[in-house]
Amino acid sequence: MFNAPGLQTIALDALVIDKATELRARHRLRTPDALQAASLLTHAPDGTLVTGDGDFLKVPGLHVRHIIITPRP
Repeated sequence: MFNAPGLQTIALDALVIDKATELRARHRLRTPDALQAASLLTHAPDGTLVTGDGDFLKVPGLHVRHIIITPRP
């Protein structure tokens, strides 16, 4: 299990799966992305998702900190 300060682990449950199904259909997210977004929206709506994946920016109500990673020369 990965541990870091401020990290919260959320179990998959029926609420998360239902929300993920909706997000996947509505915003054309891949299943893993839909599960991450649904977990946050369902169980930690004030939380922030830190990601380099811009697909999360199209999910209304999801707090996203989008980081851009550039390779070193």
